Amino acid sequence: MFNQELVTLYNHLLSRQTIQERFATGGTADLLLLTPGLVAKADKKGYQFVEREYHLMRELWDSGFRKMPQPHEDWGLGFTPEATLVMDEIQHSVQLEEVANAYLEGIVPKFVMKHILDLKEEVFADFWSRGAVHADPHLKNILVNLDQQQNWQVWLIDFGMSFWEGNDDRVFPTTTGSIAKDREKHSFYLSQFGLDEL
Repeated sequence: MFNQELVTLYNHLLSRQTIQERFATGGTADLLLLTPGLVAKADKKGYQFVEREYHLMRELWDSGFRKMPQPHEDWGLGFTPEATLVMDEIQHSVQLEEVANAYLEGIVPKFVMKHILDLKEEVFADFWSRGAVHADPHLKNILVNLDQQQNWQVWLIDFGMSFWEGNDDRVFPTTTGSIAKDREKHSFYLSQFGLDEL
């Protein structure tokens, strides 16, 4: 694909969903763009949930995992009416679910979709190799964008349900979690879009 075609495709994907629409897809938290590049996540369930997510994100980041928003130590956790976590924004990104829908509509070529899915597999392999379980690996929790060299990038977001394998410290675990279950759940989400066959 020529660079201009790639940019045109990417711009089309970005136009499918505004940042406000993407931020509104979270069920238990509100997201707010503080400044370009900086996001606040306010969890409706309370401070303990945000604190837990912040510490897990900090441990992931400190382990060298970089395909995620960087949590901000200088802002850290704020005491607001809703507990708040401040992190980097994954700028100019679109949810993998939107990319999948565009693929099903014939807008995203198969070879581009396959390439993005291959990158996604690499990101999850790195994540799981560190012993982390996402526990909510649906396609809205995976972001896609282009870097300045026009290379596709894939990012994981929303670590509110995540934990370290063998140490499920979630306050309200809804399922038994493990890396194997994460893979199984993620395969199910991909199959809903026919992407498990690519």
